[in-house]
Amino acid sequence: MSASKIKTLRFDDRCRQPIWAFILPKDDKEEITCLSDTISPEDPQEETAGNTEEVLTVKQDTIDAANAVAYLDRNGIWCKDSLDTLPFLNGLYDDLNNFELESIVYKWGPKLEGSKKFKDLVTHAEKTINNKWNPKVKNHNPTYNKENDTKITLKTYMNWIDKECSKYQGNGSSSSNTSSPTSSTVGTSDTEGNSRNANHDNSNLTEY
Repeated sequence: MSASKIKTLRFDDRCRQPIWAFILPKDDKEEITCLSDTISPEDPQEETAGNTEEVLTVKQDTIDAANAVAYLDRNGIWCKDSLDTLPFLNGLYDDLNNFELESIVYKWGPKLEGSKKFKDLVTHAEKTINNKWNPKVKNHNPTYNKENDTKITLKTYMNWIDKECSKYQGNGSSSSNTSSPTSSTVGTSDTEGNSRNANHDNSNLTEY
């Protein structure tokens, strides 16, 4: 293309799509000297299409996050089926049930910072980590719940990891409780634990 030619974008009525046209000024008029059937990769139309996809992805992530926060803050009992159904919460139940406290604090904490209830849970989990307490004791060993119980009552869960489990640290009450609070185990449920937790001292917990 000579230096005098100018590349411009036009709309071709014949193919009903934008095309590139190279024009050559002549007698104060424009003469089309070359047409392109397609738009080059750097064209603004293709950039716009890519940006649109990014915007849609960000928008969906925002919606998923909002749905996750709404579920957590509206419910005092978190059910595995519900958690696993929400894209933003998939895998959270297993981390809770397996006492993956570091994951709760450092992975889920920032991800769910918009949830008031989850922030409260993170505070209790941090206390347990800092005190090096092992919540996998008594009826909650190796998991919080026993088999076929897939619901976690937030208040009793926080009470267990924050206060109750501390009563069984280093006193030999359970010889098999040597696993780390953040190690992965097979999930099960807590029927006895829930009835026992009903009598726990919940004075330092938020009412849900």
